Amino acid sequence: MKNRFAVLLAVAAAAAAMAGISLSGQTSAITVQDLTCEYLVNPLGIDTDRPRLSWRLTPGARGRMQSAYQILVASSPENLQENQGDLWNSGKVNTSQSVLVPYGGRPLNSRMRVWWKVRVWDENGRPSQRSAPARWSMGLLRPTDWQARWIGMPHPEGAKPGAPLPFPWQRKTVDLKQRPTWATACVNDQGYYQLYVSDKKVDDYVLVPAVSDFSSRNLCLTHDVTHYLTPGENVIALWLGRGWYVRGHPGVIHDG
Repeated sequence: MKNRFAVLLAVAAAAAAMAGISLSGQTSAITVQDLTCEYLVNPLGIDTDRPRLSWRLTPGARGRMQSAYQILVASSPENLQENQGDLWNSGKVNTSQSVLVPYGGRPLNSRMRVWWKVRVWDENGRPSQRSAPARWSMGLLRPTDWQARWIGMPHPEGAKPGAPLPFPWQRKTVDLKQRPTWATACVNDQGYYQLYVSDKKVDDYVLVPAVSDFSSRNLCLTHDVTHYLTPGENVIALWLGRGWYVRGHPGVIHDG
């Protein structure tokens, strides 16, 4: 009977270890915070199918360290709240790594939204509480995902090539029966721009997108416009500026 009890206890201990449960009931004082995806907090429009996840531990006594982690990634905040990593449950991974851990779950698609959180084990094998939830959204991963065309103003008749143009406004009116659950605007521009919805500037960004070599890449920025939209008529507008896309700028290759 004693041997049977020992076997059952060993099995229970192994199962608890796999699930990250401490049989002693002790919880580590370590707190997991500052979750980032690709160096960003709750980013929109991630354009890699294996985003890298990072987190930070609160400072503590000398010698305090992470000995393992578990990452849960879910397709909804409800699943994450129930600790259901339906997109990825890393299980307990014995490592001190907490920076740029590659996502290793189910394939991620364009426009997908995901929620995630982390817990760690300390140097004594005690698990921490799970972190507060974080999130990210996927951008447009493939060229075929773009259902759009270039817009702009025609070159003024008689203007010399490379001559500065006025800063144009591009507007489009859309009618909505109700506010959408989630809406984003992906803007790919060859100069600087500002995005407006019904006279309200979206986000507080300035001088976007960042400067790039237009012969190699053209940057795209994703904006969450959900709370700017209202039932009825909405006017979506882009105020376009030249940025660095001007012929003759020293050292700037824009359309080679």
